[in-house]
Amino acid sequence: MLPIPGAERAIQAKEALDGAETGRQVVIIGGGSVGLETAELLAAAGKQVTVLEMLDTLAAKMVNVTRTIVLGHLKGYGVRLLTSCRCQEITDRSVIYQDRGGAVHEIPADTVVIATGDRPDSSLYEALKGKVPELYNVGDSNGAGVIAKAVNQGPAGLWRAACFAKKSERVGTFSFAQRPYS
Repeated sequence: MLPIPGAERAIQAKEALDGAETGRQVVIIGGGSVGLETAELLAAAGKQVTVLEMLDTLAAKMVNVTRTIVLGHLKGYGVRLLTSCRCQEITDRSVIYQDRGGAVHEIPADTVVIATGDRPDSSLYEALKGKVPELYNVGDSNGAGVIAKAVNQGPAGLWRAACFAKKSERVGTFSFAQRPYS
């Protein structure tokens, strides 16, 4: 949970993306990939959306082409994008934030969505460590990132396991199907 007063009033981005009910005026705290995708979904549903991002760049880790497209969609929906802002408090009806210059502002909000990222959960990896001959920690379990990183880690780790493990030590069967884009 965010260390700000009122954070317990907010919902997580995963909940919003899974269809949780939201009010008409939504403030999303976090302007990374998930925050912007959540903003796009809610704006397309007719919500008035404001995104607050602490950094000066929105979706800094998003692939540039995708970022440009998403930002274009958000502009078309009239989403308000605020960067270099720090959320100070979530109240019953608003979000209070501080801008880069130190001025404090208040935005009306029926619903506040937290999209500030997740912590990696490597508990399965840790539980299996030392119990199997070869083990790879890939994807978000190895540190939250972007899908391209996970896609590249996953097959690489599985490929190493499939190619280099002795037959008696192999835990499963791996199959990689590839086809050209059409």
